[in-house]
Amino acid sequence: MEGLDTVLRNLDKYQNEVARRVWLTAQEFAPQIEAYAKVNARWTDRTGNARQSLMGYADKDEIFTYLVIAHGVDYGKWLEMVHSGQYGILFPSISTEVQPFLAAVREAVVSIVVKP
Repeated sequence: MEGLDTVLRNLDKYQNEVARRVWLTAQEFAPQIEAYAKVNARWTDRTGNARQSLMGYADKDEIFTYLVIAHGVDYGKWLEMVHSGQYGILFPSISTEVQPFLAAVREAVVSIVVKP
């Protein structure tokens, strides 16, 4: 059925374009979330290693795209958990950046469908 084949091809193109744009948006936001974490980390630096090793990056697998913020030092987990999370920066970084990120993803996806 020619009509169905066309629809399926177009859906496949749309899916690929959505995935591409989400990936590009995640790559764009990764340095922003990293910068936020480094500037706003609430602990007192001793060596600077914990702050310098904070990293934001985009990752993906066959299904999902991930926007990641992580510690690069093994004691980062303690900075996040001790004193009831008083010195944690990962969750505040995500909380601050998630809405702008989702808005950018929404805009990128809508722009595929709504063309001037």
